[in-house]
Amino acid sequence: MAQIAGGDGARLHHFDAAHAIMLLMGIPYHAALLYRLSGDWILVSPDRSVTATLIVALIHSFRMPAFFILSGYFGAMLLHRRGASAWLRQRLLRIGVPIVGSLLLFGFAEHFLLSMAQGDMNPAEVLADMASRPDFLFHRWFLIVLLLLSLALLGVLPLAQHYRSAAAVFVRRLQVRGLIWLPLAALCLASVAAGLFDVAAQALGWPLFAEYGRKFLYFAPFFFAGAACQLHGRLLVHFLNVTRRQIWITAILLLCYVASYRGFYGPDFVAAHPYVALGIGIVRDFTAVATGFAVTRLFLAWARNRFAAPSQRVRYVVDGALGIYLSHMLFVLLYGGMFLHVTLPPMLEIALISGASLLSVLAVHHLTQRSHLLALLLNGTPLRLRAEPRFRSPFRR
Repeated sequence: MAQIAGGDGARLHHFDAAHAIMLLMGIPYHAALLYRLSGDWILVSPDRSVTATLIVALIHSFRMPAFFILSGYFGAMLLHRRGASAWLRQRLLRIGVPIVGSLLLFGFAEHFLLSMAQGDMNPAEVLADMASRPDFLFHRWFLIVLLLLSLALLGVLPLAQHYRSAAAVFVRRLQVRGLIWLPLAALCLASVAAGLFDVAAQALGWPLFAEYGRKFLYFAPFFFAGAACQLHGRLLVHFLNVTRRQIWITAILLLCYVASYRGFYGPDFVAAHPYVALGIGIVRDFTAVATGFAVTRLFLAWARNRFAAPSQRVRYVVDGALGIYLSHMLFVLLYGGMFLHVTLPPMLEIALISGASLLSVLAVHHLTQRSHLLALLLNGTPLRLRAEPRFRSPFRR
């Protein structure tokens, strides 16, 4: 992973910590998805849990928005430093190679574990299922969308830099008039636009286009907001300065989002209360983007205050960020499948699946740091001609 540094070259340790926390939250998030009340995931436990659904809703409200805000911030910074051609080569290496490499290493095993949990162990049918699913990449969709947004940034950034002074004046006027929230409020329409795009693409029979187009539209505001914070330092300062009033607004938005989260409302509820379900969906669509911005803002402000100093353990996790992210789904499916026929409290099962998956991905990261080939395939780290000293894990005494 590229070094996380600010405009003056100083490493932003709080962004390191935020990145590590969001990365590791993906493990309990996907483990809890097995036990969500409604909205079936790729693997579903017969035991359902309100608490698990609440955990999923809370993490889902800001985790990926925060990822894209940070990705946009550092993407714009590196593009400005390296120039378009060098930056594009680096993006293709750092994002494109891990997509293909992780699919080769883990893709078939993930689909095989999923098929095995569903009672089908025929390798030929597993391959057929992989080829027919629009979501066959599973959690790798994040990297596909990130790569598409990075390509879009190549076209948008020169325009943003050209009108940088005018944009700065506009931002100052909004601040003076107390209307800095207005652009974010307008971005709430991005969620509605993404939903309409999904419906239209599905109706036209373009499931793959719907899958990635919807996510591109939904996460584009977060990505470009991060890029804007890099171009205009005052935006970042304002974004990370949270007042008590804004904390209350964030709490209200989060409450609305969680209360309208689709995982709480199954098909039976929708059939019995169609107009109520429609109203809940409208609330969710209009609050999703605003909630993502508001909770991310609070989370990053907390990280700035809590993790100002460097941490070797945080660096250890962040240096293997992509490898940990790309390998964790394999172990969630492995251990989650083991617990499908075990009768334990759902929260205990989630804790056990999360703990075992965490240890497993750290083991993969440990191996990745000792293999240049694995580092290339999972982290996009270029192959080096000479060996480097082995990195000692900070978790060992």
